[in-house]
Amino acid sequence: MQNLLADYVKLMLVLAGIVALAYATLRFWLPRLSGLQQMPKGPIQVVARLPLEPRKNLYIVKAGSEYLLVGTAENSVHMISALQPEALEGYAPADKHDAAKPDAARPDFLAVLRRLKRS
Repeated sequence: MQNLLADYVKLMLVLAGIVALAYATLRFWLPRLSGLQQMPKGPIQVVARLPLEPRKNLYIVKAGSEYLLVGTAENSVHMISALQPEALEGYAPADKHDAAKPDAARPDFLAVLRRLKRS
C-alpha cells in the first residue's frame, strides 16, 4: 500500500510539472516565436503590411523621416522604392497628434499603393 501511495504522489508531481511547463511555454515562449509581442517604438517602424501570397509580403516602413516600400519573399528582402510622404497623407501618422487617430479613419493599403502608382 505504501508503494502505491508513493507512486501516486510521483505521478501527480510529474503531471503538475508537465502542466507548469506547458503553461510557461504557451505564456512566454510561444508569443516570442510567433512575433505576437508588441514591437518597441524606435526610429524604424512597420507602418503597414500587405500579404500577397504565403511568405510574400509588401511593407511600408518608416525609417527616420523616410518611407520605404519593401517587398519580402521567403529568402529575400527588396527595397522597391522610396515613397513620398505626401502620398501617404492620412495613412501613416506624421506626428504624435496624428497617431491618436483611429485606424478606421485611414485608407487601406491597396488604396495607398494605387495612389502611389498614379503619381
